[in-house]
Amino acid sequence: MTRLQSGARFLPSVALALFVAGAVLGSVILPSCSKPNSNAFTGATTPVGAGSIFPHPANFQDPKLHGIYAIANGTAGCAVCHGANYQGSWTKVSCYSCHRLYPHPAGYQNPLIHGADYLANNASCATLCHGSDLEGGDSGVACASCHPLYPHRNGWSNVYSHGITTVELGGPQNCATTCHGTNFKGGNSMVSCFECHAIYPHAEGWVSGAQHGAYVQANGFGPCSTTCHGSFLEGGLSGVSCYACHPNGFGNLKKR
Repeated sequence: MTRLQSGARFLPSVALALFVAGAVLGSVILPSCSKPNSNAFTGATTPVGAGSIFPHPANFQDPKLHGIYAIANGTAGCAVCHGANYQGSWTKVSCYSCHRLYPHPAGYQNPLIHGADYLANNASCATLCHGSDLEGGDSGVACASCHPLYPHRNGWSNVYSHGITTVELGGPQNCATTCHGTNFKGGNSMVSCFECHAIYPHAEGWVSGAQHGAYVQANGFGPCSTTCHGSFLEGGLSGVSCYACHPNGFGNLKKR
């Protein structure tokens, strides 16, 4: 028998052996696609073995299953089938078809990104992820953990709500953020404090007579006789009475 004939007879045996080995190895490593993977979870959130999240267990579309899995283990395992951009890939099932803002893009914790998203789509955050009250939900991430005053509670626009809170916190410094801007002229929210009260927050050095005194001389007492200082300028919500510094009154205004 020639060496060529011997090799020809040997090749089918090698191919058969490789086929059998591959079949055995595949049955060990890869889960069957013909039925749900009952071992995909131990308890509620822990996957068993690499890649065992698919085939998905029954009812995996329930956010209490796949959502908690993603929170506990990250979304990298989802990208394998649903695409690196989570738009569906070959499965044709995009994560964003049910929750438009998650998985979040890189850098989403930047307020310039998630802040703008919230202002445009606030209802998209008040879900199981962060909770209908935005205090954490399934993710355990509360909006107030970074900005304690936002989202604002109901009725916040009422001066007796945001005004009193500002006084209790010792001033408007908590508002001088990306939301309203360090100059209080609107920031990302486009809501300027000066739209409702033209001279508050006061400019630096406002306590100086050269500043607030000059303003009163030019504009009268009207802008000051508000909820902030009171209609009789005796303190109002701010608790700061003009008569504390001017006990005998000022100009033609006398203490009642």
